[in-house]
Amino acid sequence: MIRAWVAGAIAVTMALLFAQHAQALGYKVKPGDTFAGLAKRFYGTSTDWERIAKANAGRLVPGKTILIPEEGDPDNPGARVSSVAGVVSLRAPADDDWQEASAGAALLWQRSLRTGSAGTAVLLLRDGASVHVQPDSELTVLGDTGGRLRIALERGGVEVESDKDTALEIVTGERIWSLEGRSAALHRTATHVVVGAAVGRVHSVEIALPAGKAGRFRLDGSSEQQVDLPAPPKFRLEEARVVLGFGNTVELAWTAHDPSPSFDVELDGKRRRVSRSGARMPIEGTGFVRTRVRARSDMGIPGRWTERTLFALVAEASRAPVAVQGDEAARFVGTVTLKFRDLPRGSSLFARINGGLPRKLRDSLALAIDGVGDHELRLQGVAVAGEKSVEIDALVKIVVAPIPNVEVEFQPTLLDPLAPPPKVRVTVRPADIDGSPVLGDRPVATAGARTCVAKPTATPGEYSCDLRPRAAPGIESLDLVVRGLGDSFAVTRKFKVKLPDETAIRVK
Repeated sequence: MIRAWVAGAIAVTMALLFAQHAQALGYKVKPGDTFAGLAKRFYGTSTDWERIAKANAGRLVPGKTILIPEEGDPDNPGARVSSVAGVVSLRAPADDDWQEASAGAALLWQRSLRTGSAGTAVLLLRDGASVHVQPDSELTVLGDTGGRLRIALERGGVEVESDKDTALEIVTGERIWSLEGRSAALHRTATHVVVGAAVGRVHSVEIALPAGKAGRFRLDGSSEQQVDLPAPPKFRLEEARVVLGFGNTVELAWTAHDPSPSFDVELDGKRRRVSRSGARMPIEGTGFVRTRVRARSDMGIPGRWTERTLFALVAEASRAPVAVQGDEAARFVGTVTLKFRDLPRGSSLFARINGGLPRKLRDSLALAIDGVGDHELRLQGVAVAGEKSVEIDALVKIVVAPIPNVEVEFQPTLLDPLAPPPKVRVTVRPADIDGSPVLGDRPVATAGARTCVAKPTATPGEYSCDLRPRAAPGIESLDLVVRGLGDSFAVTRKFKVKLPDETAIRVK
């Protein structure tokens, strides 16, 4: 009985010992250690040796501290899924099937995450750092080494961002990479690793990359190329300047100091990757917005961010802008009327067009900008959003371009100068470059001394009016000129004029 009790006590003691060791994060390797022996010691069975081997790139070096993977605390995991976009899946170590990932999921030991070809995920580490998982990636959480999360990256890429110094360890095959600082990235293919740090450093065995550097390495660590990361782009709007938004979007523009194949642009946490020096970004309403942009190297590693705080003033435009040039210039086709909305309480802003009289902005105010050419909208006053206010004196350039496509129909097309003037129905269909109808115009049709103003029909973008043109005897044709509002277009068509015979003229 005593022996049974003692044996049971020893078994319980060993189980508790294994349980305590299973929570251990680090172990200093001793001569003669093997993965099977360590698995037996920490997990109670040598069959789990692959846990330790995978977490340490298959290396045991006496004197070095290795990671003994832990199961982890579900209430305080090494990382959580902060957000997902597109197809993102999770898999537990004992499962064969991938499950749809959702925000808030805990990433414990041996949990794997996979993104689809257009999927992305953001992981939130314990210290507040964010790990942006790129499309077509797969990673497995291995554990936590003294506050550093360690993952195995099978393919794809991860990018670390933080407001303070952080660290992430990444296992790629037989090598462990340490990404330290506030901005670093690592991308893996079947044969290579591309790694770099905009703010911080990256190092592995016999490899060290300082801030501002990126390198391409074979999986065995041999270097192929090292380059400087691109310099931060420069916004074309200075700090606290006004950016004019139309509808639910705002256009941002910047200048790149170095040639770059792509840029990341972010506005109030919403991020896009673009291939040009400008982007249309979603916006929720009038107020101060935090925006930033960075350039990516040819290797795909991002450089440092440029940040700006801007005051976004949202206007409803009668026509959507077709393009945005640099220096705040918005391009419209034909004409445009602006109505400002969501003006913050306490703000006192005035607008004047082309040096005209100032008008105080309010939700019901409509500003019409007519005439093909360049226009200036000056905004002055005090903008208030919450407890923050700023004096505004901004010049917004607006370009009104002529309407490129105009279809004009009219019947009848033949005039008889000896008969009473017929009623001619003139129909006008102006369209943008992409063929979409132009709304809000007021075309004017003129033939000789007769004029009519076309009004909208039941068909969007179609206008019509009735004209009674009179042609003088002896002429062969009469011009029909149709002009858009503010000379947004001018189209000339011709009436044919019937020539009477000489006998009829003499009888008359």
